[in-house]
Amino acid sequence: MYEYSAKVLQLVDPDTLVLSIDLGFGVSVTQQVTLRGITAPKPLSHGETQAVLQGLVISGRIIEIHTFRVEDNFEATLFMNLINITDALVASGYRWRWNGGEQTL
Repeated sequence: MYEYSAKVLQLVDPDTLVLSIDLGFGVSVTQQVTLRGITAPKPLSHGETQAVLQGLVISGRIIEIHTFRVEDNFEATLFMNLINITDALVASGYRWRWNGGEQTL
């Protein structure tokens, strides 16, 4: 796991974001990441689920991310003001826990 500061640039789909990740020393990289350990309920995929993360894109706020490499993909857990955004999305019903094989509410 690695920790970085990042800015959300784009919401690709309900579980995937494009981030500008600050690597330090004036170096940054743009990377597509999947939200770690969650999936979007299909009926909510295009409504209010996107509104929550779209707010981060519009605001341009800097968030903290913890990244993980899973096979050929990057996964991330998002934090803002020490609040785990991923957990908050699950608690609000916008996302479900996902362990790669089955979803849990």
